[in-house]
Amino acid sequence: MKPPLSWILFLASLPSVVAIAQLGRIHPDEIYQVLEPAYRLAHGHGIVAWEWRVGLRNWAVPGTLGALLRAAAPLGVTHPVACRAVSAIPLVALHAWALAAAHRWLTRNAPTYARAWLLALGLSGPVILFAGHPMSESIATAFLVVAVEALDRPSEEPSRDARNGFLGGLALGFAFVARYGSAPFIVAAIVWVTAHRRYRMLAHAMLALVIVGEVLGELDALTWGRPFHSVITYARYNVLTDEGARAMGSAPAWAYARPALAWTPFWIIAGAALALRAPSLPLVGAAAYVAALLVTPHKEDRFLYPAIVLFALAAAPALDRSLRGRASERWVAAFIVADGAARLLFPFELRGDEMRATVAATRSDETTGLLVMGENEWGTGGHFMMGRDIPLATCAGPDDPRFERAVADARFTHVVALKGIDDSLASRGYRPTERVGRYTVWSRAH
Repeated sequence: MKPPLSWILFLASLPSVVAIAQLGRIHPDEIYQVLEPAYRLAHGHGIVAWEWRVGLRNWAVPGTLGALLRAAAPLGVTHPVACRAVSAIPLVALHAWALAAAHRWLTRNAPTYARAWLLALGLSGPVILFAGHPMSESIATAFLVVAVEALDRPSEEPSRDARNGFLGGLALGFAFVARYGSAPFIVAAIVWVTAHRRYRMLAHAMLALVIVGEVLGELDALTWGRPFHSVITYARYNVLTDEGARAMGSAPAWAYARPALAWTPFWIIAGAALALRAPSLPLVGAAAYVAALLVTPHKEDRFLYPAIVLFALAAAPALDRSLRGRASERWVAAFIVADGAARLLFPFELRGDEMRATVAATRSDETTGLLVMGENEWGTGGHFMMGRDIPLATCAGPDDPRFERAVADARFTHVVALKGIDDSLASRGYRPTERVGRYTVWSRAH
């Protein structure tokens, strides 16, 4: 039942290939919490988001990517697309690890159509969309899948329970480091192992969590000046006070209904409902995670991604038992893969045209400053997408005072703008030089 290595490599690479080809981003956090600080670490310049001023994040992920970018720079890897490809290397490796773990879990728990469930998971719209982007949700989800497989392995001998527990604990710890919002799943997993009286596994999982915690504390002490500074700051901002909700907005629990129905393949919804008869670790963990999302005032659609993947793991065994002997693997795979891939039909604004236009506008040495119209600072691609240490300005449109200040500054030689504002730029000495989808690159006439 083991799938060819080529399957794993293809499914693991596909999301990153799609993401690099689009060159868009799911959310500003992808740029300003990961890629921009990594780029700044490697090249010494970049925009600093407020989270990196107060210490709301830890440096584990951007530090890793920054080290890769810094190592690649002497090899001539400085173009934004090339830098984006380099940053995808650990994402592909992590996704491959998660897919291999998912298949092992499916082989044990949904053996009849295990390969079909793997294809359905790897080719589903949410996974293709998220797994290739360096978002905290994407990275944490991969580690949670690894943890599920390790902590749910059958007990064969004490030494294996210890080894599996340690691996599961490491994966849980890494998921927490990548995204502090993973804590509800971690608690659920510990309770699950305890309830099944696998005390040796529990002890080694806790040991691994302590080790990861110690490393995180040392990392924060080194970068922020005190142990667990980012954890404490995050908890104070998002959990212990309503500061985060006041700043970022709040929404009722039912706000997740629309994105959940739009993004979640029908086979996952049906299978998760059937799985309630015999709850599994991914089902219990996903339920705990969703419960935390529902009671947290600030809500964003992207927060649902870990739950969708975990519910998919929980759904497969229940559907596998229901369909066993009633349909061929080929027809099951065709239906569930088509169902999952259909989620890509739902519109999601990735701003790929804007990012590609930014890259195009900043390739020339003549570019000494860039103005992005119809955007705010946190919606741009930052210095990562420019690949240059030049000024970056934004404005809402021609009537924005920031527009007048930028075009009056001789440094801003290039503009990226949506089509339809030709007169405003032409009257101020700019001419169109390139069209990239919905955007036009303008340069100051000499």
